[in-house]
Amino acid sequence: MPTLCAQAELRLTAPCRESNLGEFQMWANKIVDSLIGALALVVVPIQVVFTIPLGCLVLITLGLYLLPVDLIWMTLFLGPLIGLSWTWDKVPLLRIPAAILGIPAAVLGDAYTAIMPSIGEESRISRTLVCRTWPFSLQFMAFKSIKTGPTSDLEQVLSRLASTNPEISTYLRNL
Repeated sequence: MPTLCAQAELRLTAPCRESNLGEFQMWANKIVDSLIGALALVVVPIQVVFTIPLGCLVLITLGLYLLPVDLIWMTLFLGPLIGLSWTWDKVPLLRIPAAILGIPAAVLGDAYTAIMPSIGEESRISRTLVCRTWPFSLQFMAFKSIKTGPTSDLEQVLSRLASTNPEISTYLRNL
């Protein structure tokens, strides 16, 4: 039977371990964010150059060009990012290998999303957020799938505010 001192030591060290794991998750996310920011110096000019030709290609092919683009996104980036996020969350021993694979996948996935055309702006934003929230991508997808009722309390309050003040209405539309 453990002594009273050993029990107290266990209680004191357990939150520290949890805190360190949370900090490790945040560091992984900060590394992803920093690398995406640094890579933006290269990606943004490429994005500017490729936007018109790839957009024309989508129009010429009547949107069929988006099928291989989406297939590549799902197989090379979305699946691995969600799988590695699940691994990160459920198997703590594999966090370092998951980070070694997940950080480059998130950075390259963000660059791919920026350069390639997408079906709509919401699709592009969702893809970008999956990459930028890694290792929290699984939690982001779960949060994104939550549907709120059309008459939720927040929506009612915001619609009342928007109807009384045109500045607030403009601000909410721009969000």
